[in-house]
Amino acid sequence: MRSILTFGSPSRLPHVSIRLAVSAILVTNASALRAQDAFSPKFTAFAGAGINTTQQNSRGAIQAGASFEEAPPGSWGGFSFEGGYLGPWAHIRAGSAFTSLDYMAAWSFGQKAKGQTRDGTPMWADRGWKLLPFASAGYTRLFGTGNAVNFGGGFDYRLSHTRAIRAEIRDYYSFSTPHQHNVALRIGLVFYISD
Repeated sequence: MRSILTFGSPSRLPHVSIRLAVSAILVTNASALRAQDAFSPKFTAFAGAGINTTQQNSRGAIQAGASFEEAPPGSWGGFSFEGGYLGPWAHIRAGSAFTSLDYMAAWSFGQKAKGQTRDGTPMWADRGWKLLPFASAGYTRLFGTGNAVNFGGGFDYRLSHTRAIRAEIRDYYSFSTPHQHNVALRIGLVFYISD
């Protein structure tokens, strides 16, 4: 029996089915992907160049990964969970995967006001907040090296209520012998998630 709907060879059918399923999910959930405000949780993809230093030497390094965080501006209490890779440029395989759990604080600069949604629910009107500085510190597990602490800070520059560009400086300090700093200037793209 022949199939009524064909997409060329039978081996392409699973690929087309997956694409159709992903497209259907995105279309049906598009309204849930809209963010509300700067208080919404964030997903960030980042990468940056830096330096890896020990007592004996220094070499160029890279940091890349993604994070999920929730740190409402002005609340002095938030968290960040991130994972990724850090290591030397010259020997990419000599690096390490990592995960981090951090305390995070954020602030805001710009006009602040209270507003209401269409149904009368109170909300913060934060559309004027363009620059959102932050600082964080926490525990990091370097899978190739051991335990570390990380600390850093930077700012998010909001492009819209759903996206921002991030610039930050981050240092991972490893306690293993030899002690090691992995410092980088990271650039990221921030997506606000509807809460």
